[in-house]
Amino acid sequence: RKRSMQVYRTLRSRFVDEANGGYIDTLSPGYKGHNTLLHLLEAFTSLYLLTGDEDVLDSLDELFAIHLDHVIVGDYCLDLMNMDWTPADNRDASYGHGIETVWLLLDSARAVNRTYSGLVEALTQVGEHHSREGYDAERGGFYTSFQIASPTQKDTSKVWWVQAEALLGIWAMYEETGDIEYLRR
Repeated sequence: RKRSMQVYRTLRSRFVDEANGGYIDTLSPGYKGHNTLLHLLEAFTSLYLLTGDEDVLDSLDELFAIHLDHVIVGDYCLDLMNMDWTPADNRDASYGHGIETVWLLLDSARAVNRTYSGLVEALTQVGEHHSREGYDAERGGFYTSFQIASPTQKDTSKVWWVQAEALLGIWAMYEETGDIEYLRR
């Protein structure tokens, strides 16, 4: 536990964007990446469950707020933001990251026993869109991404991790709504 908290404090001291909030993405210098934010939320959830540390819970609250205020845009998630949270050059939105966001944020909120205003509604909107529009009803499986400016233009390739995230995301949508249609996708 002690070592885990040392790593957490080091991460916070080196990668927090003091000017704009959130975390600096070392894989995309000058940007903030959704994938980084998502996996920090996942790690901080586990760390909080391990330690019960209130600073970690505060960091989780911040990450939920970032998702609701900057990442989730209607029925999809931005993959990349500028340092000031304005959308970067996002041509595509990932079905995999959208559906992953649904299950991970729902599970995390439940795990730490938190309720965030608007979270379930926002995630239901993302989950409904991604599970409906990203699903290949003819051959099964989920597509990779779609063009934000023209959502009917899709990358119809199918990669393993999107399928894995869809399993968890579809189940989370079913649990949240009770709608059996999610399980038929």
